[in-house]
Amino acid sequence: MQDTSPIALIGCGRMGAAIARALAKEFDVSAYDPFAPMPHGVRRLEALTSDMIPSGATAILAVKPQTLAQLEPDLKKLASKLPLVISVMAGVTIKRLKEVFGKQTNVIRAMPNIAVEVGHGMTVAVSAERLDIIDKANMTRLLETTGRCVWLSKEEQIDAATALSGSGPAYFLRFAEALVEAGVAEGLDRAEAVQLIRQTFIGAARYCEAQKMTLADLRDQVTSANGTTEAGLHTLDQNHAIEKLAIATVEAAARRSRELGSTC
Repeated sequence: MQDTSPIALIGCGRMGAAIARALAKEFDVSAYDPFAPMPHGVRRLEALTSDMIPSGATAILAVKPQTLAQLEPDLKKLASKLPLVISVMAGVTIKRLKEVFGKQTNVIRAMPNIAVEVGHGMTVAVSAERLDIIDKANMTRLLETTGRCVWLSKEEQIDAATALSGSGPAYFLRFAEALVEAGVAEGLDRAEAVQLIRQTFIGAARYCEAQKMTLADLRDQVTSANGTTEAGLHTLDQNHAIEKLAIATVEAAARRSRELGSTC
């Protein structure tokens, strides 16, 4: 595998732009998106043509899965110039990407989450071909410009990972919304409840990062016997309610990830 620089980003919507901003600090980045403004430090590609794409570039596909068919004719013409393609399209399989780019292109499927915008993203990745130590280190360095990266052992795991960490920030935020409403129901002013929950949310994440313990041990650290926290947790744990809700939530998101791939 060749050096990861330069990088050609295809699609510069919210996720693509966040990735581009992070990569532009360390790599030579250009991007193709007829409708989006270019982030600072990123050159606009006016067309998906061989004279526009630098030879040997690493391509990052950051378009909606439904857009792949529309772009496929142009992408096939570029395939010979692209030794490596990283796809962040939900659900689109390596097999499908190989149909577009051919056997000579190595394909990596990756799924970041929205926290890449603030440098604390979680990206999961899986490669079509086995990577040697140097290549894997290069790819990890590239993907960790936006946060952290975990490599999966098989592609079948990526739908579950997408459902868990790719969609995960929205689950935490939705629960935070529900806690705000609970605070209001207990008599707090809404603005006060929002302020309390936002900082509690931030603090809990930083506490989790700073303390090298299991999640269960961390929870025990902040749960006093017969205290208020234990009373609240008892309600969450009753009849395994929170586990059942989490399982149903992740199952639904993973199923949708698989559905998206089947339509491309």
